[in-house]
Amino acid sequence: MAKHKIGRNAPCPCGSGKKYKHCCGPVAEITTVSIDPFIRYSGIMTALKLKLDQANQHDIRRHRRSLQSRFVRFAADQYLPREHETLFSDWLWFDVAGDSGGSIGEAYLLENGAYLDTASRNCLEALNRSRLGIYEAIGSSHMHLLVRDLATGLEREVLLKEALEFDNSETILLLGRLAELPEDNIFSGMVLMVRDQSLEKSFLTEHIQYLLNLTPDEDAEEIFKDNGEIIYGIFNHAQNKTMLKLNDIRLLYHHSTQEEALQRILSGSAGYKMIHRSQGWLWLAAGDGSGPYARLAVGPEIILSCADLLDEVNSQQKSLSELWPDQPLQLFSSVLYPDPPPAELIPLWFMVVKDKETERWLDLPHPEEDLTPRQILAQEEGKESLDALLARFEKTRESEEEKELAAYMRERLHTDIQTSKQN
Repeated sequence: MAKHKIGRNAPCPCGSGKKYKHCCGPVAEITTVSIDPFIRYSGIMTALKLKLDQANQHDIRRHRRSLQSRFVRFAADQYLPREHETLFSDWLWFDVAGDSGGSIGEAYLLENGAYLDTASRNCLEALNRSRLGIYEAIGSSHMHLLVRDLATGLEREVLLKEALEFDNSETILLLGRLAELPEDNIFSGMVLMVRDQSLEKSFLTEHIQYLLNLTPDEDAEEIFKDNGEIIYGIFNHAQNKTMLKLNDIRLLYHHSTQEEALQRILSGSAGYKMIHRSQGWLWLAAGDGSGPYARLAVGPEIILSCADLLDEVNSQQKSLSELWPDQPLQLFSSVLYPDPPPAELIPLWFMVVKDKETERWLDLPHPEEDLTPRQILAQEEGKESLDALLARFEKTRESEEEKELAAYMRERLHTDIQTSKQN
């Protein structure tokens, strides 16, 4: 599309009400300056982003706080560091779909693309196509860094501000938004870095694959474009060396009696043992069940695999797949899964939530006693004390869900005592 000539003092065609020279004009002027390509393209991108911010400042100001909360909801730090602001802003402008279905950047290109020069239009189109990615640096060549995308395996040369001699004695992992221009590729805004010192690469690769497996019918580019906040969160956990709680729940139909399924698991080689029986379900864990939450719940016809950490998710999947090779596990809940559990599985989901909350409560020091419920339970008349505590809690609850949780906790007290006596 040909660029329309506009007078510098004419009203800007973007509809801001300002003169062209005080609005979109400077974006075009940047492209006429013959300078270093990195500085040139960085300047065009900066000018475009300022324009997007100015043109949408009212809506951005109104929704910024809630969108920031959305952006960091998978991160180890539930706040946005000031130095990460450009990562958030790029996600806000180029990934978040508005009421029209497109992003802020796409809407601006649709309305004003005819008035942009070729270089500016190319930059905006590249930014609209871009998405947050996680890359491994694998080499350098004069003014370019060679990176490999951990999601797709594709390699790209990225234009740098200055020449770099890459030292491949250690593995460097990057989080950034790569804009692919006709002439070159360039990172937009900030790039975060982490060194592979404590299996960070394995953590990132495995969690990326987990994310891709949640929606196998979509390609990696589409998944990353639609889930920039997850990509940021995964990388943030790697930087902080913290584990990402997935709250993964899967279902397997065993088509046998409950006791037969239980005995098959117990006789396997994974070291499971039953830790309690509640509301008709048999709950098992590997070892003594301490540590991060990981359980198998055996019911009539159904086994649930519930785990927080990816290693446990994979371990339990492997164990059940070996015991029931012809029965696939069906995922129906994960913190990274975009859809809620089907209506018919909500009771099972809520049962797992109650069990997890009970486990958390059992190991949480009580403010009055300075002891955990497990420790209180081990004392003389400890069961009666906890029964009274739960009764007081239940009386103050208004929602049925909270009352159900208190009832489940009370039943767990009785079944935990019985199970500990049997063991």
